[in-house]
Amino acid sequence: MLKKAFPVLVVLIVMFLPVLARADHQVGYISVQDLKSQLDRGANIAIIDVRSRTDYLASDELITGAMRLAKLDAETREMLTTTDVVLYSDTNDARSMKAALILIHKGFYRVKVLKGGLSAWKFYGFPLDTK
Repeated sequence: MLKKAFPVLVVLIVMFLPVLARADHQVGYISVQDLKSQLDRGANIAIIDVRSRTDYLASDELITGAMRLAKLDAETREMLTTTDVVLYSDTNDARSMKAALILIHKGFYRVKVLKGGLSAWKFYGFPLDTK
């Protein structure tokens, strides 16, 4: 069994190594305080909500100015290739990092993950929109 699985594992590692290497250099975290400070200074940052559909529907709040990843049109996606992008989930930074890796693989290289997500944003009392 192990002998049969080993070649598949090697192929998967080789396929995703370039993506992971790029992610190591391109995806970082940004704190809620740093994001808020940059937004207050007028930085052009696209904030993308990557929560699961269930989590999104369970809440009536989102970070002010945020867009849903699932709802981005082609024109917005094109714009995101040339602007800073910050992804957030509720508290699941792993979900945001997975989304960041996918975006990098698709050519979005200026991507960061909001550390602590929406929960951290709310903890500091930063502005929220309601749906």
